[in-house]
Amino acid sequence: MKPKFARKAPAPVPLDTLLVLLPDDAAEPVDWWRLDPAGQCVDRGTWEAGSDEGGPRATGAGDQGLPVVVAVGAGCAVHRLEVRAHSMPQATAAARAMLAAELAGDDGVHVAVAPEAGGGWLVAVASVDDMERWIAAARNLGLEPRQLVPAALLLPPPIGTAGDADGADALVLAAEHRERWICRGAGLAFTVEAGLAHTVLEGRPTTPVPLAVELLAAGALAPPLNLLQGSFAPAGDAPRGAAAWRRSGVLAAIVLATLVLAPAFRAGIDQWQAGKLEQQAQEEARAGLPGLTPDGDALTALRARVLASRNVLDFSNATAGLMASVQAVPGTSLDGLTWQGGRLQAIVGHGGAGDVDALRAQLASRGFEPVEEGRSAGGGDHLRISLEPRQ
Repeated sequence: MKPKFARKAPAPVPLDTLLVLLPDDAAEPVDWWRLDPAGQCVDRGTWEAGSDEGGPRATGAGDQGLPVVVAVGAGCAVHRLEVRAHSMPQATAAARAMLAAELAGDDGVHVAVAPEAGGGWLVAVASVDDMERWIAAARNLGLEPRQLVPAALLLPPPIGTAGDADGADALVLAAEHRERWICRGAGLAFTVEAGLAHTVLEGRPTTPVPLAVELLAAGALAPPLNLLQGSFAPAGDAPRGAAAWRRSGVLAAIVLATLVLAPAFRAGIDQWQAGKLEQQAQEEARAGLPGLTPDGDALTALRARVLASRNVLDFSNATAGLMASVQAVPGTSLDGLTWQGGRLQAIVGHGGAGDVDALRAQLASRGFEPVEEGRSAGGGDHLRISLEPRQ
């Protein structure tokens, strides 16, 4: 009998990182750097638009499946929000609600999020047109982007004089690149033309420095946020070509065999599979709830936690919609706010029926229907309402 030896899988070979800085104008040169796994620059170049050279790919900088980080310039707004969310889809929905007034509608707007230490979330907002343009520009260079990051977020975070990151007294780091400033400071991250940067940063201590790859290296190796989310997320690893046909053939054979099985036999298989799925669900639910007692019902506890997180998201969405609506109607004011039984209740001051109609229209545009629950006795200048999602 031959002895059996367990083969240990070889460790993955660290790959270099290709960093490409896309300009806002397609006619401008494209700068690129290749970083080793330690963040040291091992190659660099500049590709001139319209030249005979094929860009970074033609130099071999993008070969061997190197991870690609494409940093973009202006046209992308970065925010930091205190959003209570347990997943990226929840955080994205909450960010859209909290930024509803600024976004002026969801059409043509792309929102990407990433968690930060301390419970906050980074939120980047860009137009769908800009996203498509940036991705097309990368593909024109022979690259398929896996990371698309606002350039300012690749700069190191500011450090205040007290040593704390993002301190209120932190300097603003402004990296100068082709008549633009890539800026990062406490509560801000943006790229603008140099002249406008002076106006935006007036009164804030600023350190302008020439853009160097050493400033971007740490962020490129571990990007804090990837714009390629939602409909722009990279394609998955689903089987393609011959592998997909083989898989389809196997599935078809299984389906055909199932159809000819006796009903009682099929019922037994279904019951067995249902038991396995229920046991798996219990195990996964218990793994996600480390504080659950040994005799506790994991599925019930998980449903309660999901319901609680939904309430948090519902409250965030309703509050953001109400505040933006009140702000949009000058004659109204928010005088009281409560959350009871999964419903947001508010007391709104107004100047008459015209203000009430305008507020109702603003709420409807944000997906909410105000339900009137009472008025003040003296002239009706205060309205008590609750918000219901529109069907």
